[in-house]
Amino acid sequence: MNQSRIKKLFDNGKAFIAYLTAGDGGMQRTLDAALALIRGGVNLLEIGIPFSDPVADGPVIQRAAERSLAAGTTPQSILLLVKEIRKHSDIPLILFTYLNPLLSALESGFLRDAKNAGIDGILLVDCPLEESAEIHEQCKLNDIALIYVITPSTPLSRIKKIDAASEGFLYYACRKGVTGVKNSRTKIN
Repeated sequence: MNQSRIKKLFDNGKAFIAYLTAGDGGMQRTLDAALALIRGGVNLLEIGIPFSDPVADGPVIQRAAERSLAAGTTPQSILLLVKEIRKHSDIPLILFTYLNPLLSALESGFLRDAKNAGIDGILLVDCPLEESAEIHEQCKLNDIALIYVITPSTPLSRIKKIDAASEGFLYYACRKGVTGVKNSRTKIN
């Protein structure tokens, strides 16, 4: 059961989570970086599926996604990467993605292939609970946790609703705006 790796991690304490955009610099570089992070103590790895319009991500991840897509990274090539990581580690592996790449991949049995590669969860950053029924069902069929995002502005009643449907864990985006470094000159609306 893939989800049990996530549960075991959180049952045993805190998670030290890292993120990589798959294919940025090539798959071998991504593999090398993933294994270095794991050797450095990361115990849950988010593997980003590059997307041409990553609206929740800041300029650093946007540029990484552009480079990855230009290099020809595909969801299937990312699953080959996951299989390579699995040869070296049993930590939970989460695919970080947007709805469009996932919808396109669903028709080809992607979640079945993701489970077989060793994926534990999918963090779908731009799909609200109410729009995720088909993906949620496919994740359940393939024993993959569908991880939802909550924010500082998410009302408690909605958090409870999302939590009831969530598997694995809830992803807390701790500030408004896109990801990335903020400084005193950064305006957040």
